[in-house]
Amino acid sequence: MFTSTDLISTSYSSHSPAAKIFERHKVVAMPPVMDRLQCNHTAGDVRYAKDDAWIRREAIGSQGDPARFSMMDRGGIEKYAPRILDWEDWILRLAREVTGMDLILSPWYRSSVNVRKYVGDDTEGRHFDTQPLAALLFLQQGAPLRVECEAGTVDIESIPGRVVLMKGDELIHSVPPGPTDFYSCRIGVCFNLYTPDNTARPAYIDKMLYENMSYEDATR
Repeated sequence: MFTSTDLISTSYSSHSPAAKIFERHKVVAMPPVMDRLQCNHTAGDVRYAKDDAWIRREAIGSQGDPARFSMMDRGGIEKYAPRILDWEDWILRLAREVTGMDLILSPWYRSSVNVRKYVGDDTEGRHFDTQPLAALLFLQQGAPLRVECEAGTVDIESIPGRVVLMKGDELIHSVPPGPTDFYSCRIGVCFNLYTPDNTARPAYIDKMLYENMSYEDATR
């Protein structure tokens, strides 16, 4: 039976196991790259940022599912949690090694690195990404990442410090509602990575994320 353990690499110092998992399933979960103390410090930087640093999304997504979560764009990260950006080049090198893709950092400033916070019944419905690769770094545990692979649908536990590399433009994924306790809210960082020949970002994506528009309204 296909389970989330099929997507977990036991090492990030040797890329071979992770590369094989990614080649087969288009997604791989790496072991933690940050200890819990690092995660707690970094999560604390953003968790208690001023309310106006967060962009609240409450709308219907591209697959007709609800989207309810809070997000901080790169500008907010630079102001409140700049240590997150210290990981950007390392994440890029890791992603290149594991996936074998000719990846580059996002040319789109605002969406290049985002923090997402899911509290209580917050959720992000089923959707595809538009960038070639997403690198997710979990900082605080809560709801899992649900990925619909060809072999089956699995929930990847949001263990603090874990990195997930995923071809989200080919795999439908989502975040189901998590714990109702505020102090168990899930906080994660998404690094959007591109390739030199694929840097397009449809305008409707930013309308949905940063202007809280539904997919239907954003694509009119």
